[in-house]
Amino acid sequence: MGLIQRLKGRAAPYERVVLLMDGDPSDPLDSVARADLALAEALLARSPPETSLICIGGFAGEIKQRADLGWLKPSDLILAGGSFAGASAAREKRGRLVFLAHTPGSPAKALDPEVAASYHPRGAAPLTPRLMGPRTEAKLRRVCEALSAAELVCCNSRWTAEVYRRVYGPMISRRLSICVEAVGVDTAAPLSQPIPGIPRLLSILRDRPRKRAEGIWAAAAALRARGLEHRWDLLCGRDEAAIRAQAPEGLNLHLHGLLKPPALEALFSQAWLYVHPARAEHLGLGILEALARGVPVVASRSGGPPTYLREGVEATLFEPDDWGDLTRAILEALEAPQRGRAGRQMVQARFSWGAAVGRLQAALEARP
Repeated sequence: MGLIQRLKGRAAPYERVVLLMDGDPSDPLDSVARADLALAEALLARSPPETSLICIGGFAGEIKQRADLGWLKPSDLILAGGSFAGASAAREKRGRLVFLAHTPGSPAKALDPEVAASYHPRGAAPLTPRLMGPRTEAKLRRVCEALSAAELVCCNSRWTAEVYRRVYGPMISRRLSICVEAVGVDTAAPLSQPIPGIPRLLSILRDRPRKRAEGIWAAAAALRARGLEHRWDLLCGRDEAAIRAQAPEGLNLHLHGLLKPPALEALFSQAWLYVHPARAEHLGLGILEALARGVPVVASRSGGPPTYLREGVEATLFEPDDWGDLTRAILEALEAPQRGRAGRQMVQARFSWGAAVGRLQAALEARP
């Protein structure tokens, strides 16, 4: 008997898996929406053959916020990626709702000093709902509406799960049922083949303060001052122009905009090291993508990555916002390529889509 037939002991199988997303999986920069779609497709592959999949993205847009979801059925398994999609599905009161939680969300940053401190060097005083801006207040209402109706909350990391329990749990009338690490990457990615010569570093960088572009500028300058010639490739997507305006000259930084998959794969394949300077990351899909290819990783001791990376085994960690320590970690990681191979083994065992769906299936089946 397949998963859908076992849910709640129903005799009839679920007819459909319905994925509703705030984002757009066709956008190459929307890694969250693409991860949600991959999860739904992996779940479908392990469901009875008569089960179908319906995907609708863009719920954060004005039109989709008012979309008519009257076609949902009680027999649907609904995966909601984002607060707009989750709240929209919750209002229909049909089907089994699973809320896909990728980030703590702006309300958590406003309400919880620990989350605020993870995003800002000096932390931030927690705000009361009255002091929140209208957009944050509206998102808090949507998140709580979705969580109140959701049968299960799927969090991408243990850190995100802890935040949801601590921040949102007390706001709803029941205890949150949470599935952790229901996320994966392509574990069949080819093993990297670094190009001989000067070290090639790789980072994914967006034009957002928490991504800490200044850490890359400082570390690149420090490496140059130590006499280590290197090349640093930065995957910036649509933020390329904004980041290029900030990047200092003379540091052998190579910025890339939107790339097709073969060009993107080539950069990962040629990299000696993947550097993730962000102060706080909920999970770090770029980290997992690099490790899946055996590329050694440098990341901060903050947020989600330390919950699955063992320092000195699968990764080299540094103190958040300490660019001297980041430079130290880069030099150490360049001397320890075996950490990339250990990371690849960890990702294959823990973050394959089969493993992610297995965790989701087990959590659903454990529900009364």
